Amino acid sequence: MMYKKIKIVMITSLQPYSNYSRFLCQNIDKNKVDLIVYSENNKKNLKIENCGNIKLLLDRSIFIYFRIIKELLNDKPDIVHLQYELNMYGGIFVNLIFPFFLIILKILRFKVLVTMHSVVDGKIINKDFVKLFRGDNSKIPASLLKIYFYYSHFFIAKISNLVIVHTNILKNILSNEYSISKKKIFVIHMGVPIMFDKYKNNNKNYFFYFGYIVRRKGLENMILGFKKFLDKSKNNKRFKLLLSGGVIKGQEFAKTEFQNLIKKINVKNNVKLLGFLDKDEIHEYCRNAYSCVMPAVITISASGPLSMVFGHGKLCIASKVGNFKEEIIHMHDGYLIANNKWDKAFEYVANNKKFVIKAEKNVKIKALERSWANAACKNIKIYEKLL
Repeated sequence: MMYKKIKIVMITSLQPYSNYSRFLCQNIDKNKVDLIVYSENNKKNLKIENCGNIKLLLDRSIFIYFRIIKELLNDKPDIVHLQYELNMYGGIFVNLIFPFFLIILKILRFKVLVTMHSVVDGKIINKDFVKLFRGDNSKIPASLLKIYFYYSHFFIAKISNLVIVHTNILKNILSNEYSISKKKIFVIHMGVPIMFDKYKNNNKNYFFYFGYIVRRKGLENMILGFKKFLDKSKNNKRFKLLLSGGVIKGQEFAKTEFQNLIKKINVKNNVKLLGFLDKDEIHEYCRNAYSCVMPAVITISASGPLSMVFGHGKLCIASKVGNFKEEIIHMHDGYLIANNKWDKAFEYVANNKKFVIKAEKNVKIKALERSWANAACKNIKIYEKLL
């Protein structure tokens, strides 16, 4: 008896190279799924291999939803799988009408699955939250943001047939803060690209951060902690702290703040802002680091960079906040630290090579469990459940 393929339309961006959906689409079993992808209007996407039938539809305009609906009526999928994160589909107005778009899909009798890549806990939205994203001079009231996130999270999750999030912490926030039934929320941890079996890692004397250079990462806590670590002994000065990543539009002020801090505390010889690196450079720095580091003040999503760290089989020191408390098991496959004690984390990891080796072995076990092939299989099981 022939297996009837499930026809899926996935609506998502596919850039940059490390994009979540690109990995997912490339690992979905094409013998089980007839995959069509509505991606952003970027001709580079047409060169991506083994990613299904790619159509360039997403242009961030107010007409985006009409184009999608017209194409869906033509393609007639069994399930519409939307990847959702803030500003993926367009600006403020386009985001505000996204729930109404989902309602139209339901009226047209499409089965709707939404992967929510970030979920904001309403309890943390205050003036400090706004400053992390918009700077000290922002005039956006925290109360308005609370209303927006409640509106978007509640209606997106409520209207969808099923929802996928990446951690149990995010699932509990959706359930407890936004009154969404746990029965319709499924957890699939971020997939891991396995790379430690392709390259030989060399643990050189540097700690490596890669990700956006923004306030919410709390890079200043880590930099100040590294300064204390350097001052504890001359031997510690053999280590460097390398920071790479781009800035987000509207949050460029953060990079200037960190540059000024590095000068002020006189650590420019040991702390380096590398700027934006291409994918090969990031992989090289990551796999050769003594340890990777992931600071944060808050986390509203699972970490893509952490997934890459796992893929290289590397130990990660991370702030003991939010999703990191689920993603990393302290003293087993990583090291969690309070934001005011980063010096202690650097001190312990730098002087306990045996711990680093043991943790890296455990990281590799976790990475294999969370491989993109396994993540894709879990998505297919949800497709089958939804039919």
